[in-house]
Amino acid sequence: MEFSLTTIKHAQQLYTGVEFPILVAAFAELGITQVTINIHTGETTYQHRDGMHLQTPSLKATTPVASTASQVGLTTSLQIHQQGKSDFPTFCEEIAAAGIAYWIIDVSALTCDYYSLIDALILSETIPKATLPNA
Repeated sequence: MEFSLTTIKHAQQLYTGVEFPILVAAFAELGITQVTINIHTGETTYQHRDGMHLQTPSLKATTPVASTASQVGLTTSLQIHQQGKSDFPTFCEEIAAAGIAYWIIDVSALTCDYYSLIDALILSETIPKATLPNA
């Protein structure tokens, strides 16, 4: 698969919400090693194994990112979102209120790390390993 914003957006349309581990597997197939989603600035950066980067405007939370981060608030919002009970914009608004400015998905390590406005790591979670359907 080609490393392009078109193929990335296609994968994101196919695998959303509770299918997040499959989306991460799709990112791996595209050669993506890291994704940084910054809801404070409204930018997402995709890093390819060959060192290439693609940056695109993305969702910017309308809720100001709280200056004090709440791991409990983040965990609650994550649980709701991972159960498919909230959409992505709602999830972003909730975690902004919980003090999360951005998160980094490490596709190779299968981790997702959530950070505050002052770049403090608030939570690191393991992404379950998944395979693409028909792979």
